[in-house]
Amino acid sequence: MRSLVREKAPHMLEETGLPGWSFADLYDSVTDARNDLAHSGTAAALADTRTAALAFVLLEALMTPNRSTTAGEIMVSNPVCAQGWQTLADVRRTMLMHDYSTLPFNPNGGGGSCERWVLVQAKDLGEHLLDDRDKRIGEALGASSIRLRTAQTACPGTPLEGLVRHVPVLVTDDGSEHGALLGIITAFDLL
Repeated sequence: MRSLVREKAPHMLEETGLPGWSFADLYDSVTDARNDLAHSGTAAALADTRTAALAFVLLEALMTPNRSTTAGEIMVSNPVCAQGWQTLADVRRTMLMHDYSTLPFNPNGGGGSCERWVLVQAKDLGEHLLDDRDKRIGEALGASSIRLRTAQTACPGTPLEGLVRHVPVLVTDDGSEHGALLGIITAFDLL
């Protein structure tokens, strides 16, 4: 990680966004906090801000213009998905607990290949919670007009530049809406 920052974002070695902390200081502090967490937890209590600053420096290094970042490098692997057996209330609770506004959904179930991946969005789900709260999402889709959004998809090697305007993007093994889901890219992942 040190060589990545030195090569791709040398200006961030001393200006990390956290006054008085160089990249080396942040890296060492976060490493110590991680190691200490299993023991006393003292340094871990201070690690939150330092970890966020360290992550910002590393993201800056990864997003340099002289390097083409791909979907596979920035995606969130193994995303949480809505499942057909879940009630609408369960899906909404998952969204609230994790602060998600969109969940991938495979109408045919399973985690592998499917007929087509779609997106369930909180605003569309919210319209049906009062009437269909206890219905399973698979049943509610047939009985109501919950809107499922077509998912923009990409393969892991797709350059990020072409995807920025289409988030959320589902990353599948073959780049199609029918492939095995590998990850998701949301607007938050692009910050």
